Amino acid sequence: MTSDHDHDQGQPGPMSPRLALVLSTATFFALAIFALGMTSLLLDESVIAEPGLGQIPGILAMAGATLAFLLTLRPGIRRPQPGYAPALWTALACFLAYPLIAAFGVLFVGGELGIASAVVFRHVTGWFGLVVAASALVAAAAGIALVRTRGGRAQWPWEREQDDE
Repeated sequence: MTSDHDHDQGQPGPMSPRLALVLSTATFFALAIFALGMTSLLLDESVIAEPGLGQIPGILAMAGATLAFLLTLRPGIRRPQPGYAPALWTALACFLAYPLIAAFGVLFVGGELGIASAVVFRHVTGWFGLVVAASALVAAAAGIALVRTRGGRAQWPWEREQDDE
């Protein structure tokens, strides 16, 4: 049995900022991994092309970019009726975090400073950096939209008729 509090006169409320942040962060992670993979496939190049480094720099870079996404979007999405400007800052943070943390990963696995610098330069000036930034922009804007709009769960037509009573 449902109460009157469950249905706010058929108008669902906005999504909580915390849930929107979690969903948009997961979306960024999945979208960035997919986009980096497709870009790598289309360009026939590795995301981190320097040989002998293993997977650690890429794993650290994606973890760092995801953390940058979360920490940058969080303050903006928690405001009442947030604007879309935080999505731009989030995209910029991810654009910078990915190559910088990848370079740290290169140094961590014993690579040279020149190789680490090449990784940063290649990402900042190439398609891979753009792909990370675009993924962050789309996911952040979607997260903000979840908070701004009054979207709710999907309902069957007969469920909506009950809400109108």
